[in-house]
Amino acid sequence: MLPRGVLLERRLGLRGLKHRIYHAGGVRVEFETISTGFLVTFYRPQWEQDKSLVAGGGKTTQKTAQKILSILRHKPSASRKELALEVGITEDGIKYQLARMQQKGSIKRIGPDKGGYWEVVT
Repeated sequence: MLPRGVLLERRLGLRGLKHRIYHAGGVRVEFETISTGFLVTFYRPQWEQDKSLVAGGGKTTQKTAQKILSILRHKPSASRKELALEVGITEDGIKYQLARMQQKGSIKRIGPDKGGYWEVVT
């Protein structure tokens, strides 16, 4: 996440903006000219490090599940939002992972959605 105020200075230009964003948060930025203006792509640092694992046949999914289990062992009441921030994936990704882990029997939900907690079985 970029520190507050990084982009407030005016007249940076695209090159200055790219430089400022990279040095503030290590985020790689690419600008591409298209027919209606330009396209900006921000690359997440974690994605840059882990993208070689995507074609690895589920290694990323296993690592994600392990990260979630580790967090739930320490904080069973963690919300999907908290898990998403900690793991570095979307809340929908967390929802998918939790459902898979429930199906496998790795975790069990105790109590209601609000006020309940996760029990790590394995």
